[in-house]
Amino acid sequence: MAGAVMKKNAENSFLIPRKGGMRVDVQVFSSEAEAADASSLEHLRNASKLPSAVRVIGLPNLISENGFVSGCVVGTESALVPGIVGEDPNAGIRLISTPLKAEDVRPRQIVEAVRKAVPLGKKGANVKVHEGDFRLLLEFGIAGLQDVTNKSGSFWEARIEAEEERDARKTEGDGSVLSNSSSVSHHAIERGQNELGTMGDTGHFIDIQIVEGIFDEKAGERLGLFKGQLVVTFSAGSRDFGHQVTEEYMKLARRLNGERAPERGLSFLDAESSEAGSYIHALGCAANFPFVNRQIITALIRDAVCRVVGRKAIPLICDAPYNTLRHETHRQREIWVHRRGATTVLPLDEVELREPGALVIISGPPMGASYILRAGEKCDSTLNSLSVSAGCAPAGEKGSNSKQRASNRSNVDQVVRCLVDTGLAKILARLKSLATTRS
Repeated sequence: MAGAVMKKNAENSFLIPRKGGMRVDVQVFSSEAEAADASSLEHLRNASKLPSAVRVIGLPNLISENGFVSGCVVGTESALVPGIVGEDPNAGIRLISTPLKAEDVRPRQIVEAVRKAVPLGKKGANVKVHEGDFRLLLEFGIAGLQDVTNKSGSFWEARIEAEEERDARKTEGDGSVLSNSSSVSHHAIERGQNELGTMGDTGHFIDIQIVEGIFDEKAGERLGLFKGQLVVTFSAGSRDFGHQVTEEYMKLARRLNGERAPERGLSFLDAESSEAGSYIHALGCAANFPFVNRQIITALIRDAVCRVVGRKAIPLICDAPYNTLRHETHRQREIWVHRRGATTVLPLDEVELREPGALVIISGPPMGASYILRAGEKCDSTLNSLSVSAGCAPAGEKGSNSKQRASNRSNVDQVVRCLVDTGLAKILARLKSLATTRS
């Protein structure tokens, strides 16, 4: 059983000791690690067998999904693993606030307006662009919006450039990863070209929420948050475009290094190879798509809310991307950090509240609670990473039906308690869903 291989390291922290080809120990943060899903732990053990594995970490939302696990962090020196990043690169959760008290509005009316403004699944795009404009957005992200030539449609009517500029400053890298779209197949272009401004069809959501409690009054005040406030949280990702990019490079990795991989889903690309260079550019494009997509959806949500309550300031509080691969320096060592179902959170002394990486939104089940978190004093022990969902697969993950996902879902309060008790996170606020639209 899984529990038999676990050694308790500290409260809510366990180790799977290195043995049988493992290059490093596996660290698991969980209040239920001894009862963790055996297949999840097996995937992590195999990740530690990668040729250049440096760190392998399981977070409290660890769950087997779609050939690997969600809720993990894997650091390597030279192996880039598309299968760890997953099929929805740079998916993310955004929080936007309103100046409204929840008691003064009808949340159901707002969610209906939002549902009409933002299509779910395959129900059409709000931004239809030709291939040249689409490649521009893939190469420049949010910054490319100003140069799109065909500006017809609901988004362009809702778009306010000053708000977009402020949003970009609160988004990692200003919402732009300079990339070359020549590393992306024409098939991927075709699949994603008409999906901008739409929600994904597997677990993505828009929640109308109330700020139920503020745990850090000073930080809440600086962010403009107050108890009883109406806010909007939503998740959106790379859609079919990101799925196609990941699928193609997973196949390439299997063809080149499948025989050297610890398991099929851990087939990798050597960082110094030309194929890895192409993958980095393609992954940059797959990151720019959701940056642009979330920005478009933000403008549409603002417009929908204002149509119900009148023109109001609706600022972006944070954008927390997950399913990422980045080259980072940790303890004076340069490594490639894969985060799946996890996002980057920067130490308290390195980032201001309004800057990218300062805040994380961890979402619970539909009509449940969510939390706004900051880094704890020990966040470096997870390579500055935190969970983004409470045990269920984040938006974009496939591979299990709703009943299976529900049975694996951890209580969001329990996950957050584990993150706090281990010193990985601090709670800023708790949110409660009032109305939701989910695919």
